[in-house]
Amino acid sequence: MPDITMGQAEDYLWQVDYALAAADIRPDKFDVRDSDEYAEDDITTIPSAVLIWDTSDLLLVGPDHDRLEHGVLIAWDTATGWQIAELHEGGSNSPLEPLPMPVLAPAARVIATIAAAVLGQPLTADGEPDGPAWSWALATT
Repeated sequence: MPDITMGQAEDYLWQVDYALAAADIRPDKFDVRDSDEYAEDDITTIPSAVLIWDTSDLLLVGPDHDRLEHGVLIAWDTATGWQIAELHEGGSNSPLEPLPMPVLAPAARVIATIAAAVLGQPLTADGEPDGPAWSWALATT
């Protein structure tokens, strides 16, 4: 787990937010907070973020599309890195699955990986060309 301050995490997440805006896929919700969920001493906080797309024509998310009708959630924190889940009716979500990139991946890679995962395009498990295949399967329920 990278040891970064909340300020450094916020700077990193703002870079991601600017890259999302530049790619025209800004989330409907982008919540940044510090969490003690993974803190071993019950005092330390872990920077985290939740990004939610309720709708996106570029990512084919929302009720106008045949998939991800209730949206998609991307979670990030310094303990587990980037993760993805499908949103369900009522606000619950499928289990989070790790995205294939480092915790502090460059913003451009975060955007490309999120877009590819949500659109169902092929990715590699290690993010390297010719690496083992990785794919995110939508929930079947």
